Amino acid sequence: MFSQKTIDHIEAAFERADIAKPIIENTLKNLSETESICLKFLYAFMPVSDLASYDVSLFLDIIRQTLKVREMDLFHTNIPDDIFLNYVLHYRVNNENIEFNRQIFFNELYPRIKGKTMEEAALEVNYWCLEKATYKPTNPRTVSPLTLIKNTKGRCGEESTFTVSALRSVGIPARQIYTPRWAHCDSNHAWVEAYIDGRWRFLGACEPEPALDRGWFSGPAARGMLIHTRIFSDMASDDEVTSSTGKLTELNLTSRYADTRRINVHIDNTGGKQIKVRFEIPNYCELHPIAVLKTDDSGSVSLTTGMGDLYIHATDGERFLTRKVDARKESDIVLDFAKSVIKEANNVMHKFVPPEGKPESGSSQPDTVHEERIKQCNYIRSEFEKTFINEKTGRDIAKQFSGFHDDIVSLLIDAKGNYKEIEAFLRSNSHIPLKYKVLLLKSLAAKDLTDSDCSMLSDHLIHAYPFRDLFPEDIYSKYVLNPRVHHEMLHPYRTFVNSYFDNETKKRFAQNPVELYNYINENIVDSTDEDYMALTATVTGTLKLGHGSKSTKKVLFVSICRTLGVPARFNPHDGELEYYKDGEFVRVTPYEARETAKLILKSRDALQYSRNLSISRLVNGEYQTLSLWRNDTCEYMLEEGSYRILTGKRLTDGTMLMNFYYADLAKGMDTILEVSVPEEHVITETK
Repeated sequence: MFSQKTIDHIEAAFERADIAKPIIENTLKNLSETESICLKFLYAFMPVSDLASYDVSLFLDIIRQTLKVREMDLFHTNIPDDIFLNYVLHYRVNNENIEFNRQIFFNELYPRIKGKTMEEAALEVNYWCLEKATYKPTNPRTVSPLTLIKNTKGRCGEESTFTVSALRSVGIPARQIYTPRWAHCDSNHAWVEAYIDGRWRFLGACEPEPALDRGWFSGPAARGMLIHTRIFSDMASDDEVTSSTGKLTELNLTSRYADTRRINVHIDNTGGKQIKVRFEIPNYCELHPIAVLKTDDSGSVSLTTGMGDLYIHATDGERFLTRKVDARKESDIVLDFAKSVIKEANNVMHKFVPPEGKPESGSSQPDTVHEERIKQCNYIRSEFEKTFINEKTGRDIAKQFSGFHDDIVSLLIDAKGNYKEIEAFLRSNSHIPLKYKVLLLKSLAAKDLTDSDCSMLSDHLIHAYPFRDLFPEDIYSKYVLNPRVHHEMLHPYRTFVNSYFDNETKKRFAQNPVELYNYINENIVDSTDEDYMALTATVTGTLKLGHGSKSTKKVLFVSICRTLGVPARFNPHDGELEYYKDGEFVRVTPYEARETAKLILKSRDALQYSRNLSISRLVNGEYQTLSLWRNDTCEYMLEEGSYRILTGKRLTDGTMLMNFYYADLAKGMDTILEVSVPEEHVITETK
């Protein structure tokens, strides 16, 4: 089935997979040769979060179903090994929860695509996807494809993950295409490519067209500064590799959609250090990195990008240099660390001009058959939505409970197709008052209600209930009872944690959470380089495996604290770990707590964070934007340090005007800074 070259590559990669090998060595003894190679491929490149979070039986189910479909040879086409392995066999699209959905999707789709060409089948799959889901903005967590069906609505990243999964289920190679941020507006987007008859073709996820290579986003994509996809292996061919960790390869597809230029950056006087180079564009009034690369031994790095403006930030972790680049005019950039500067003067204005737009592809002529099919897809989806709880049926159910009627109605409505699990939870654990079940459910985002099951919720409720009277109710419900820490997939772990540690150890950790922090750092090997940064492993799996990324270990700390009755969280502004002590949250980090200072912004303009204002702190030579979106004030209590304040205005043609300000905050001191939003008539800029 696979060439000897492919087999040799996979075998060599598997031999290097020190963490993964012991997990499946016994399983491999009972597999066919083809199954063995497929499983070795997945585990050779598997992110450590997946190693910790999922059982090998799940991946065997996926492999066997995929091979079964391949043997059917539905489209009578020869798919290259690397295309099949990366884009048909592979279980992961982005950072969704992994589940066995392939057989479910295949059983629904096969009768609709039987006898069709691969191109016709891809179009048909997309109509089916619209029957299941359509667009709605939600929080950043990516739900699984089956959960999206229960929701019937999701953001583009969820729609594209779902559509790719559906295409792969019938043997069509597919991948998620993504632009981290648009250059011409404050947003981003994801869509799909399918490998049809030897070449990649694009389509909008859950946005059917009567032909491939059509979609509303084709015009905006022509203005993209970076368009890419990711594969979870090092087996890439044809496409340009932007970066590769050995576990994860990012492929630069910008030239497929837009006019491009190769930007070559060379750093002089590096002092022998490897330099991190951030290629940034303005978006949501911050300079957002669309790519972060590290220089080679000669101090050079390159990126193929769209024909617009970039802001290049290079740092060795202490010194840094910045430079605005016009990709229409420049391709070779030299930065000299001997001339490193700490900051520019205040009130420096930069004008960022995005690439010019192109007309959308495809015909604009109406297609009545297609339009009727769209109406039918929307009708089918709306009929399914009628099975969800509405106000009337919600109140009928709520009457069966004593109190909290309005809350229960709202929770059942938000749960959409998952309402039976939420109702079952409300009826369970009769010895615990209804109040605490409602508090737990209300601590979750609406999206969490659509894929939370009764057993998981019960695990958190039962073990958090004993601590209910130790803290103010809002602290208890948000930071002890609440299962949600960050963007991880919710799962039951409190029973396991309580049995994993002995009583004396749990008592020590609860009395001094810094001991827990040190325990995690000493006993969980930092495997950040073996992971995909958008993933977080389960608590149970991380403790068993003994490996975890930095983000996984942070979630692990908060999760164990809450299990032991210690309120804990990520600081909402900078993500630092905190636990609750003597009526306030304190940092867990072992270094001396940083002092705070007040920054006061004065402006004649109305300032709105992320719309025309952002604040970033200089950390290890790079500016990290603070999460201050909920603040409606112009006064900020911040840690002492160096800050960059950006104000901006997006013009109707996509041009972004930005004013740059800098401030050094000293502990206990108020810093007052006069700022202004750039005026539209300003057409020059200070270099």
